[in-house]
Amino acid sequence: MSVLIRHIESSRYLISRNRAMIAATRQLIACNRRRLNPWWGFSGGSDEQNPVDELRLSVRQRLVRGDLVPAPRRVWAGRGTGQRCVVCAREILASEVENEISVRSNGLEVTLWAHLPCLRVWRDESDALEHGASELLGDFRGATP
Repeated sequence: MSVLIRHIESSRYLISRNRAMIAATRQLIACNRRRLNPWWGFSGGSDEQNPVDELRLSVRQRLVRGDLVPAPRRVWAGRGTGQRCVVCAREILASEVENEISVRSNGLEVTLWAHLPCLRVWRDESDALEHGASELLGDFRGATP
């Protein structure tokens, strides 16, 4: 009977150690999930740039230099086909909305593509340039990158 009691005690000890390891593992998973998920991270530091602000600044500078034409009002939207976005230069995936833009200049017609959020930024900055309402526009008129 003493062998049976030793096996039971050993099993109880091993079960308690396993439960402790499982609890520690769950805590590590939760901690790493916070590290990997940007929504759980800390933000708002003065050194950190917002990607949308950086994109907006890039579009504004390109519009002022003439590297990017003002966003037209007429676009065709559909499922992404793998084209490159003219605003952010990333591929437009099939799971994303792809906006096709036809631009005519100097007798040439060029087709451009943009993600929906990128098109919004492009339109906002085009409108701001047209109406002179862009806050930092004066800083970029004579600036070279």
